[in-house]
Amino acid sequence: NGRNNNEDNFYFNKKHLPKNNKGLRTPLKYKGTTDDCPFFAVFDGMGGEAKGEEAACIASEVFADELKKLDEIVIPGKELFNSACQRANKAVCDFSDKKQIGTMGTTAAALYFPQDEVFVGNMGDSKVFRIRSNQMTQVSEDHTDEKILSSMGIAKKPVLLQYIGVPDTEMAIEPFVSKGDIL
Repeated sequence: NGRNNNEDNFYFNKKHLPKNNKGLRTPLKYKGTTDDCPFFAVFDGMGGEAKGEEAACIASEVFADELKKLDEIVIPGKELFNSACQRANKAVCDFSDKKQIGTMGTTAAALYFPQDEVFVGNMGDSKVFRIRSNQMTQVSEDHTDEKILSSMGIAKKPVLLQYIGVPDTEMAIEPFVSKGDIL
């Protein structure tokens, strides 16, 4: 693709990548239990040039900071993901304004495991799937105009309606969060 850097980032067991990175050479492993209330997220940067990697990195840093709270308290999944998305959105928009960049952003998809539950959250079109009994089901919700376009018989690439990096003067972001059982 001609890019020197990876435009994506993640939050995985208290770790994330620096802004300038080329991805991982080996997979990360998690050794723990749901008693630790693990939280995992991926961020797919968008905006071209270095904008996507900046947005994804900012979001991963904000999530890392927000999730430090889990060291002391258990936070309900919807509240945790919504708070992290709101803070990340403000940080990306503030960075964009300060640098006079214009549109930049990142999608996000996350899993949070407090005890025997799982919370799935997403912003944009990054997807989360569940595999059970050899069946794969999408459990996230795409924030695009695809349903509207298909109902009108229009075949074109869907446009993102929600993502991290939407100025609050345009609209309030509304992260998707659902709760399920691990077992």
